[in-house]
Amino acid sequence: YARAIICDACIKGIRAYSGIGHSHGGVALVHLYANYWSGLDQAEAKACANGDTNFRLIQTLGSPLKGTPIAGSLADFGSLFGVGCGANPDLEEYPGNPWFNNISERARAKVWATATQYEEGLFTSCHYGSGPLV
Repeated sequence: YARAIICDACIKGIRAYSGIGHSHGGVALVHLYANYWSGLDQAEAKACANGDTNFRLIQTLGSPLKGTPIAGSLADFGSLFGVGCGANPDLEEYPGNPWFNNISERARAKVWATATQYEEGLFTSCHYGSGPLV
């Protein structure tokens, strides 16, 4: 997804940009900034050249940056019934999350994250199927 963001911006002639990403869109933006040269870097360079050091380069909304319980044991549980593709260790909950552990402090400092929080209960999450299990 990170490379798709680069390609989309290139096709549209967008050279510098910041980003807002929901759920895995936020993960893609963080991955993009941490691993590729992109319009995010161009936007940062322009802002710094103009003296703006306190701007929001990446804003995430409900992104599982530090993992999600659905990616670990719940995904393994689904495979017992032939559903899903098993656990994804890159999205397991922090601190054992290998993807998040490889994101530099420099990249983390450019992320403004907003989490989603639901009340306790069986059917209070955004997806009724996973709510009782999470």
